[in-house]
Amino acid sequence: MQVQAIPQSDTQESTNGLGRWLDSENAVLRCAALRACVAVLPSGAGLRAVLLAALQDPDPDIRGDAMTHLVAMALPQDAVTLRRSLQEDPTREVKLAAIEALAALGDGESAPLLRALVRGRCEDVVAWEDEGSDWEDWLDIQIAAIRALGRLGAHGAVNDINDMNNMDALDAINVILAARAEEGGQSLDIPAFEALGGLGAAGVRALIEIMAGAPGVARRRAAQALAKTHPDALAPYVGALLAARDADLRLVALRALDSDDPRARALVLEDAHPAVRRAALRQVVRRHPPIAVQAIQDSDESVQACALSALQPQMLPPQELEDLQGNILGWLRCAGAELSAVAAQALPRFAPDQSQAALCAVIAAPDRPLETRIAAVRALAQITPPIPPAALAAMLDNPARQVRTTLLLLLRARAERGDDDAVAAIIGALRQAQVAAPTAAAAGASPPIKGAPAPLHITPEGAIAEGFAPRAPQSTLDEILRGNSAGGPPAAPKAPAAASENAEETPEESPARRGRRRPIEGPEDISLSLCLDALRLCAVVADPRVEAAVAACAMGACPEQREAALSALAASPAPRMFSQPTQRAAMRGLNDTNARTRHAAFTILARAGRAEILARGLRDPDPLIRAQAVAHSPAPTPLEWLDDAAAGVRLAAVRRLAADFEADPNPALLPEAVAVLVRSQQVESLQVLLELSPRAKQEALRRLEGDCAAHRALTLLEALARMTPEMPETPETPETPETPDREQRRNRAN
Repeated sequence: MQVQAIPQSDTQESTNGLGRWLDSENAVLRCAALRACVAVLPSGAGLRAVLLAALQDPDPDIRGDAMTHLVAMALPQDAVTLRRSLQEDPTREVKLAAIEALAALGDGESAPLLRALVRGRCEDVVAWEDEGSDWEDWLDIQIAAIRALGRLGAHGAVNDINDMNNMDALDAINVILAARAEEGGQSLDIPAFEALGGLGAAGVRALIEIMAGAPGVARRRAAQALAKTHPDALAPYVGALLAARDADLRLVALRALDSDDPRARALVLEDAHPAVRRAALRQVVRRHPPIAVQAIQDSDESVQACALSALQPQMLPPQELEDLQGNILGWLRCAGAELSAVAAQALPRFAPDQSQAALCAVIAAPDRPLETRIAAVRALAQITPPIPPAALAAMLDNPARQVRTTLLLLLRARAERGDDDAVAAIIGALRQAQVAAPTAAAAGASPPIKGAPAPLHITPEGAIAEGFAPRAPQSTLDEILRGNSAGGPPAAPKAPAAASENAEETPEESPARRGRRRPIEGPEDISLSLCLDALRLCAVVADPRVEAAVAACAMGACPEQREAALSALAASPAPRMFSQPTQRAAMRGLNDTNARTRHAAFTILARAGRAEILARGLRDPDPLIRAQAVAHSPAPTPLEWLDDAAAGVRLAAVRRLAADFEADPNPALLPEAVAVLVRSQQVESLQVLLELSPRAKQEALRRLEGDCAAHRALTLLEALARMTPEMPETPETPETPETPDREQRRNRAN
């Protein structure tokens, strides 16, 4: 098959490399070339012509891809071609994309065909796949046609859509309702109701009738569709909807009411259902704030919560303000989750003198809803004068982790503003779980990793040496952590707790096992959790004391602590990363058995640019560390890194290559890199290189234009094709699964 020639344009070099592969006898190459055209050619007449020509390709996958891409760029003059493909192409994917394209164009002339496809297969005018074609294939087309009819109405393709006597709209509505009424039609509820919502006043009337008479799920789906309709389409029915006994119908009517409409304000105070009163209050209160004063007396807590969040103290006379203060304190102690949480947020605004004691009491009350306790913590930040950091730190032993993390966030905000007491509180949280280290940790590292390079450490003189660090303390901080007093002997290690006298001596319940156990809940667990959360949230505070405490955690006995601390240090700005405490902690972490800990440690050390560290990283068995070493190595990028077994290392090498070329445009560098990646068929790495370097993309197109073997051309074409981001799924078409036949066609060999 001869595909239409690509028009000449300013993309001459691009098109010349791809045109010959669009005419290939191999369907896999043609398909890849078509997708590469979508990636390389600008969206215009040239690309559109290629896609239209590909609709005649003998391969159904190519036709499906062409129609899918054509959806976004089809023009009204293409509607005839799209309708012809819908009728004559038997491929399901082509039909679905053609329906979507026609709906996107707002092609009113396709409405009769779409209505016919809602009713049946129309085998007299529509071609279907003989093999594998079944009722489910038509069901997908039927659903797409139903949704397309709704979109045509929303696009205004049907004139006077809000005219109750519009015959085009009525025909579409009748067809959709008839399809839904057929046996098994319940599966059409969602697309049918969405389509009715787009078909103007008559469609809205049908939805209201369904909602009033349908039970359960269908009623909810009709209500959801009505909630998406345009308010103008609801206008003719507002009076009837407001008079309905069904609260959901009154909620639908509220969408068509303006905030200044007296009927909306009446719903706030007079409607029988709290959901309607609450929704009306939210809609009205911005334009009419005083209505919140009346709504605060509502009998429903959700309405009261909505009103309280909108109230301000100056809106109330003194006596009413005093009464409301008492109510807020009572709601904080006794109301449900929604109202008590809003009361906590409002208390500093209405009763600042009583706020701190009441909020702290609620935070410490485990029987109050968690939402209320968290809201109370956040409300502490609004108190004037500010609550002392020591008072916040005193609450960090709260059993609820969400409460502790919210307190830490408050302390972090204070510390970032230069509050020394907040810094001290954060350091105290970081030291919560620092325990005596076992022998291996005291020696300076975890056990060596099999196959890894020899461990390294920093000497007191600042040099890097192999082996573990000596056991002698390296700093004053080490002395403190080891428990030494000034000039005194080391503190004796704490003896393990004695076993219970009633503990049974069994292999499963021995003293050694009991000594290694840690409780799931309790003070110890809270301490470790608090420390980990403090590392995650507060290590960013730019203070040398916080950095020293984080570095101490990075050299602690707990593996989770070490990982969290080094990860926090690795995310720090450069000045902190190059400081001595951070570098020492990273050197020790480089010998850790945990891969994530070692990777964080190497991230810190790699940025210092030490040649011995980077050379060690290039030999590391962990691909993440090798990738970091490649990214930070000062040496020119050797092409052998492109052959690494790990994709992350190859991608790091590709990024280095692109950066090296920008810094020093060596004309031989990128062609050699492209050749290596094509030879090893590394499509993903080649794709990244082509995205990063226009020169590499030109080289790929040049190779396609020349004498290129088919299997290498496929690698180049696939890399070019993947440069285009995946098209987002649209709600108008169902997801198209990869069928076995389609998968086989995709995998056809050259």
